[in-house]
Amino acid sequence: MNPATCLWYTHPADKWENALPVGNGRLGAMVFGGTDEERLALNEETFWSGGPYSQTVKGGAKVLPEIQRLVFAGEYTKAHKLFGRFLMGNPIEQMKYQALGNLALMFAPGGKVRDYRLELDLDQAVVKVSYERDGVRFVREVFSSAVDQVIVVRLTADKPRQISFTAELRGCRNTAHSNYGNDYFQMDGDGSDGLVLRGKSADYLGVEGKVRYLARLRPFRKADASAWTARS
Repeated sequence: MNPATCLWYTHPADKWENALPVGNGRLGAMVFGGTDEERLALNEETFWSGGPYSQTVKGGAKVLPEIQRLVFAGEYTKAHKLFGRFLMGNPIEQMKYQALGNLALMFAPGGKVRDYRLELDLDQAVVKVSYERDGVRFVREVFSSAVDQVIVVRLTADKPRQISFTAELRGCRNTAHSNYGNDYFQMDGDGSDGLVLRGKSADYLGVEGKVRYLARLRPFRKADASAWTARS
């Protein structure tokens, strides 16, 4: 690790803006680095509100000569009003990028956490969380693979059979916008130990939400039972 290209902190992130990012251009996550509960805020590049639509206002071309005449006549306010009404796309705003969901890992409670470190290696594009608790050193590594198109979480401990956690793959909504209430998601189990999240994008500005998504979490255990890898 090159200290010049590493961001590191002595405490977990308290909000989204302070979490550390990983991404491969399509899949991304913000890693909070909690010790009792880890949160990964997930994103996927194609998940937007609405669906395919046209912003073209029919008949707009007919008013273009009048707009040009008004501009050359110096009547800019009148030209601006005509342009806004007949030539600006409708809706004027673009669709909104939506969060895919949250992966939460809840760990067994324990004693005081010591020697905590949350870091992002910019050369390797890996977020690492490390700390000691009850005499055990825990390490969590997160990255987004461009080759496999997955987000990987690797959990290790320096003593056997010390990793215990439950996981949730949660959907989320943008509660800052009241018109985001018409999207939906469903959280289910997937086989004996996996999770699946299914949902639909929100309607926005009169454009029906037509984007469907599916995210999966699959755990993989090493033969010695000392480490897990979760893929989403």
